[in-house]
Amino acid sequence: MPATDPTTLPVLVVGATSSLGSKVVDELLKRGKKVRALVRPGGP
Repeated sequence: MPATDPTTLPVLVVGATSSLGSKVVDELLKRGKKVRALVRPGGP
């Protein structure tokens, strides 16, 4: 398997719909990061 550059991998944010989590997601996106969010079905 080829080496993967960790700076290009998406960041997993658990709790992305919380007050703090949404701020973390916003900041990561501003910095040009790829973001994946883990959200519960039926959540906000």
